[in-house]
Amino acid sequence: MKNKAVKIFLLLFFFGSFFTFNKFIFFPAVYQKLLDHESNKPIATSSLLRLSENDRIGDIYHKLDFMFQNNLKSQIDQHINISWSNFYKFQDSNDEKLGSRYMSWVFYSNYSSLEAIDILLNNGLTSLEILSFLKYKLGFPFFIKDELNILWDLFVNKEVFKNTLLKTDHGSTISLRLNKAKFRDMNQKYLLLIVDMAEREMFSIHLRVSLTAPLWFRQLSASLSETSSYVEVSFI
Repeated sequence: MKNKAVKIFLLLFFFGSFFTFNKFIFFPAVYQKLLDHESNKPIATSSLLRLSENDRIGDIYHKLDFMFQNNLKSQIDQHINISWSNFYKFQDSNDEKLGSRYMSWVFYSNYSSLEAIDILLNNGLTSLEILSFLKYKLGFPFFIKDELNILWDLFVNKEVFKNTLLKTDHGSTISLRLNKAKFRDMNQKYLLLIVDMAEREMFSIHLRVSLTAPLWFRQLSASLSETSSYVEVSFI
């Protein structure tokens, strides 16, 4: 009985130590190393900082925020397209599939854990995003080979092993549907944050909002452009 208790304790100690190391030391260092690497090359090339047509609206905000904080204002594309694919939303049975898109948890490190959990619980996100949350945000030790590859590149190749942080997401959706109205609040929140950032940085942004966007979102965008000197909105 004593030997069994010791084995359980050692097992819990091993996973607890690995979880703590991942969450508070390893992954924060990897994020910073990767973002430093990205900030030193032109955004026009293949870059995690380049805005994608399939970025979630929260990711658009965090990418812009990172570029402003790191004096990369000159590399920001002032024309930002926002369509249905950029929203936090439920994947209903009559919706089209998300299709393949790149997904990275790199910028989700900027979300608080509570906000990240809120995103997961209240939006139709994919299984890859949920796994990435557990691994890169909370530090769960899945696929230890990934950590070994990252360590090898950090100390030998002097680059972060990007393939472990940037993956192809084929849209296999898991939706917990606790509060279907929540996605509207989140989309509105990040639109307001983008507009507030443009005002704060005195940077002109042209939002091109798709006509497939919900009516309330188009109306909010139009009203914000009327009150802001730095945000222009057109509908495509």
